[in-house]
Amino acid sequence: MDGVSAAATIITLVDIAAKIGKALKEYHDDVRDAREDIRKLYGSIQSLKSLLEQIIDFQPHQTHFRHDSGPLSQAQEELERLSQKVQVLPKDQRRRDKVYQSLKWPLDKSYVEKALVNIERAKSSLGLEIGLQHLNLQIEHFDICLDIINEIKDAQRDKQKCEIDTWLSRGVADPSTEHNIARDKHEETTGSWLLDSDKFREWLEQENSFLWINGGAIEHVQARCVGNPYSVVTYWYFSFSDSEKQKLYPCLCSIIAGIFSKRRDIPTTLWMEYERSNRGQLKPSLKSLISMLKEVTEGFDDIYIVLDALDEFPRSNDGKGRNELLKCIHKIRGLQIKSLHFLVTSRKEADILKSFGSFAAIDAAGAYVEADIRKYIDQRLQEEEFSQWKAPLKQEVRESLATRAEGMFRLVALQLDSLSTLRSASNVRTALLKLPRTLDSFYERMLLDINESDKELARRALGWVSFAARPLTLCELAEAAVANPEEPGLDLENGFFEPEVILSILPAGLIQVYHEQRGLGHSKGQIRDSADTSSKGMVQFSHFSVKEYITSYHDLGSTASFYYALPMPTHNFIAKICLAYMLWVGSRIPEVTNESHTQFPLLDYSARCWQYHINFLEQEQNEHTMDKDFVALAMKFLCYGSAAMSVWQSVIFEACRWLSDRRNHEFFSALKPFYRSYFWEDEKMGCNIHPVVLVSALGFRNLLAVLLQSHPNLDELPKDDVLGTSLHAASLFRNYDVVKQLIAGGANVNLEGGKYGFPLIASCVYGDCNITRLLLDRGASIEAKNQNGHTALLTAVNEEHDDIAKLLIQRGAAVNGTREDEHSALTIACGKKRLDIAQLLIQQGADIEWGGTKFGTPLYAMTTQFPVVNPLEAMMLLIQNGAKVDNLGGQYGTPLQSASFYVKPQRVQFLLDSGALVNCQGGDYGTALQLACCNGHKDAVVLFLNAGADVNIRGKFETAFHAAVLSYNTEIVELLLADAKINISREQWENLCETLREEIELDLLILDKLESHNVDEPNKIDPILRGILPEYAFCSQNSQFHLDREQEERNWNAWRRRHTLLALHAWAHTEPDKDCPSFNKYFNYYSKKCYIYEIVHAQCKDLKNCGSAYKHLFHPDSSQQTLETAATESEEKE
Repeated sequence: MDGVSAAATIITLVDIAAKIGKALKEYHDDVRDAREDIRKLYGSIQSLKSLLEQIIDFQPHQTHFRHDSGPLSQAQEELERLSQKVQVLPKDQRRRDKVYQSLKWPLDKSYVEKALVNIERAKSSLGLEIGLQHLNLQIEHFDICLDIINEIKDAQRDKQKCEIDTWLSRGVADPSTEHNIARDKHEETTGSWLLDSDKFREWLEQENSFLWINGGAIEHVQARCVGNPYSVVTYWYFSFSDSEKQKLYPCLCSIIAGIFSKRRDIPTTLWMEYERSNRGQLKPSLKSLISMLKEVTEGFDDIYIVLDALDEFPRSNDGKGRNELLKCIHKIRGLQIKSLHFLVTSRKEADILKSFGSFAAIDAAGAYVEADIRKYIDQRLQEEEFSQWKAPLKQEVRESLATRAEGMFRLVALQLDSLSTLRSASNVRTALLKLPRTLDSFYERMLLDINESDKELARRALGWVSFAARPLTLCELAEAAVANPEEPGLDLENGFFEPEVILSILPAGLIQVYHEQRGLGHSKGQIRDSADTSSKGMVQFSHFSVKEYITSYHDLGSTASFYYALPMPTHNFIAKICLAYMLWVGSRIPEVTNESHTQFPLLDYSARCWQYHINFLEQEQNEHTMDKDFVALAMKFLCYGSAAMSVWQSVIFEACRWLSDRRNHEFFSALKPFYRSYFWEDEKMGCNIHPVVLVSALGFRNLLAVLLQSHPNLDELPKDDVLGTSLHAASLFRNYDVVKQLIAGGANVNLEGGKYGFPLIASCVYGDCNITRLLLDRGASIEAKNQNGHTALLTAVNEEHDDIAKLLIQRGAAVNGTREDEHSALTIACGKKRLDIAQLLIQQGADIEWGGTKFGTPLYAMTTQFPVVNPLEAMMLLIQNGAKVDNLGGQYGTPLQSASFYVKPQRVQFLLDSGALVNCQGGDYGTALQLACCNGHKDAVVLFLNAGADVNIRGKFETAFHAAVLSYNTEIVELLLADAKINISREQWENLCETLREEIELDLLILDKLESHNVDEPNKIDPILRGILPEYAFCSQNSQFHLDREQEERNWNAWRRRHTLLALHAWAHTEPDKDCPSFNKYFNYYSKKCYIYEIVHAQCKDLKNCGSAYKHLFHPDSSQQTLETAATESEEKE
């Protein structure tokens, strides 16, 4: 029997059983002496019929149902025999045929007993089969659910990993750019001596190993890790041409991200740091990065970290340059990570030699490197430009260059470039004897070849390339070379006809032009040949040694000393050009447009980067040693309401949008918070910031000293609406020296103004504990509130500056605030998951039951959308310290009700486990169950029912069942009917049913109108609804439409009416789906309501039967017992 035949057989058997049951009813009415046998037989057949109907829900071909000798065949044979024996004509036919008489029972007792045995045997077999089917289905469902759960977990983990990777990689340069460039330049078989050396092999194998070499071996290490999921290689190239690749922070982020990408899991420390950073909105600290690096390495066999060109990481006098990098490397090695292998490459700079002198090192020099240089020369001599050279000449050049190279590939490359332009063998041999023997002499000769008339232009251009805040475009460099460091900023007569002219002035061996995606950041494109003359190219030195030569201190008696670019005068020169250029642009155009950047190529750089150069001057000079011409230009630029300021501000607006994706860029560090606080506050051209306020915000203490000479009374200066006074601005942007300078100049530490109200509060926004301490020492009011009602403590806790919060608490800040505060400090600390601060606040007497006017209690706040991270730990802390789980808080009553409203099942379960009363009443919805039912939160309903929630507790919305009906959530309605003991009177059922019927009639009217008018736009739907519902006219104008409050509380129908009106209004103003016009949308809404009506109507009908005409059917003593009731009772007795 195949699957189709089995299904047909089952359906046939159901029909036969139904016919037999009908016949047995006839016999039961007419035959008095065999009623017991009839009842037994009827009950057995009906239960068999029920089993057969269950089988239809399965696939019979998958089970023993299909066997010819199975229980189906047995049941079929027995039912067919019975059907033939108990056939009876209908009563009307018997009357018509004059055979109407009392029926005679055709079966004797023994036959009935035998039939019952056979039927029961078939039932048992079928029941066993159904049980096996249920078990198999449950196993399949369990496996499917397990697979789905695992897939969900995997997807959630992958999503979280992606978020963390984005967090670590945001604004970080891609190190593979330099790696690919280096691989393209690499000559096969060179460097094999390094890979075969004993020291290199030891580095690969030893635990926590370290090797310092003068070359590269990344490719070999990568090949070693291929196919091993427990090994990983990550690298970072420090590059002189990209300031983003000259910093420690992005280096560590890139290394951690590279290792993390090879993991399947998410280390705990990494996830905690991600959450602590406001889920990726803040940067981790250097200390946090090292902690993350330690944990992310766990579980790997080998981790190879390669840092290339440490010598290109700049030095600095403040200890935060290369010295910080070297200390960090030692700190990471000190973690004793056995799987970690560190490899660094650099030249033998004094500080690097001192730091790594005790480590294993390989000196990339001598015969091995000379052999590699010979291979490089052989490869170059095979190129087209040397194709006319004879073999003896090539051999002579090879020997001469290789023996004098002293390990410098760069020198050999320059020498070959020089020889490639010669036209005869005699010229080559003569030049070979005169070639410069060092890089410095080579660069000097290039500079001396510059035309006399171009010397000044070349000197300016080389200075710009040396110290520009970012790589310059070819158009920018051409404009910068002819710009004036005094007014006017540019003489158009001096401009080049084409920007490519600058390439003909500068020696080709010194610079190169490459292409990258436009933006003030790292290069992302392939470096092109220096002959590339695209005006959109970016200009940089062709080699790190070129910048070293141009910017280092040399013998000033050298003939090339004219071109040397020293830091101080060059930054001063560039700063003056930027200011003069913006003054010149401001005098020529009323406003900045997109075309302005094409018309004035240096505008973008001048506006974005002028403060970068001034910052350098501020660090190296004081107000007495500053260039007077620079000061004069700066004062004119900063003039109150100047056109140049307006130009600058216009460009900054665009920089703000750019910074939203590049928030870690170095060159905007001084202005980044200024953008966030001021320019994003209001996009109007607010160029009337007083110069003293602006300079204080930027941290220019020397310029501020000049300005203070003419503005001695600081408190009388105009306040900015956002920045406030100069002291507010300096405190906000963490300019400690400027704050000291302003206080010494008489600034009032308690003067109110600006967005943050008081300097003390402003110092807590971006967080500088030293400034906060200084202001407190000078008498700042610790309890001062700004216009938002925030104190310094609230601000510090909200901005997650733990050190400042602890300082303020130690200095006596009120931990409870006042009863007018929207949030308490404890609420904010818990919401930000700053548990150490929360514990400190509690220890200092914070009221654990006061969370502010918005939420009432801190525990209640943790159940809302207020926490930025999972608050279960904070909730545990609060409860452990005495927070009451059932105290009424905000709008929704208890914390349990709030957690239900915001669909937080974990928090719901935690509160229930912590002793929350599931039937506690309060808030707008009555009980937590009513709230969950009204808002359609099925998961919460299940939790509450399992916890013993009473579905019949009355509130303003009647019972929880009423609320579920109103939400039109069929799953919750069915869940309550199945699992809850609903106790609603017959009258309430009938009222509920009548209410739904009225709504459905209204829906039909609305559907008819929508269909006849064929509308899909809100402005066309509104008139239809207003015509049907007079109240809708008011509702469409006021989404907060309310009926009388007392009436709502008394009358569930009134509340339901309001809810319907608001739902209709929200629906009418929803954008129509492309594939689902308004009629279909509303029809789906209507269909749900009809289904709910059918459920309620069925219940209502049953209740009516119970209470009126059919009451007697439920009394077993009645002589009019139904056969169904009697059969059921008979089976129960047996």
